[in-house]
Amino acid sequence: MRGFKFRLASLLSLRQNERDAARRGLADANQALGILENRIAEKDRNLAELKSERGTYLKGAISVDRLLSQGRHEILVEQEKATLQQQVGQIQVELQKRESILQTADQEVKRIEKLRDRALDAYRSEEQTRMQAEMDEVAAVLHQSAENTLRGT
Repeated sequence: MRGFKFRLASLLSLRQNERDAARRGLADANQALGILENRIAEKDRNLAELKSERGTYLKGAISVDRLLSQGRHEILVEQEKATLQQQVGQIQVELQKRESILQTADQEVKRIEKLRDRALDAYRSEEQTRMQAEMDEVAAVLHQSAENTLRGT
């Protein structure tokens, strides 16, 4: 009895590797998005601290230089936050592309796996038919032998 060998096994392996690479790419993009979102949250905290400090400066003696310096720093932090938000937008676009690539790769793997399953079912059916034919032949030979033995006695 020979074993089952799927003709497209190497193609299936290749598609699985492509799917796994797409999955890793998606995970990398998600990780980058998380990092950027953490940095944006950090900038939000910095801005809140700066605005809180500005409020305390306005209650006491006002230093124009200090207010200008703090205002420039706030603008810088807001610009950094805007840059980060722009990068988030770019990564979200890339994330959608990678999700699409992963979905396509996953569909291709499933399609080939379905072909493999059908081929395996056909192989099993053929093997069962072949084994049944062998068993029928053995039974016929045994039956003939038994009849010959009975006639001979």
